[in-house]
Amino acid sequence: APGPAPLDFARECTAVGRTANTECMCRRESGEPKACNATYVEGEYEVVPVENSWAFPVAIVVGGLGFVGLIAAASWYRLGQFRIVGKVESHFDDWTSRGLKCSYYAGDEHSKARIDVALPPPSEVVIGSSTVEGYLVPM
Repeated sequence: APGPAPLDFARECTAVGRTANTECMCRRESGEPKACNATYVEGEYEVVPVENSWAFPVAIVVGGLGFVGLIAAASWYRLGQFRIVGKVESHFDDWTSRGLKCSYYAGDEHSKARIDVALPPPSEVVIGSSTVEGYLVPM
């Protein structure tokens, strides 16, 4: 025996107009709180969820573009910092020719921009000295 024929909801259901009324056949009995009827479905019915087959691929594309944009923005920011460092450090040639070690830090949200200058170590060559009562005295 064949099973029951599937319901064709497009022909058997009628659209209900939009309404702000959320109550159904409400009544108030002497001094009692308002009582409303519930809506029941009689007979055979099928719950069909709304399907947006396009939503998942669009979410993947938009999420991917957002991630790529985030990486691009972070890279552009870091590249800009490296460009600034290169431009500033090109002006240190005079200092480095005199034996100083110079570097520039562009700064971030935790530290201010700065120029670090390291002095050369003191010379250990001593020309002519003598010891007086345990002290080294230059001549």
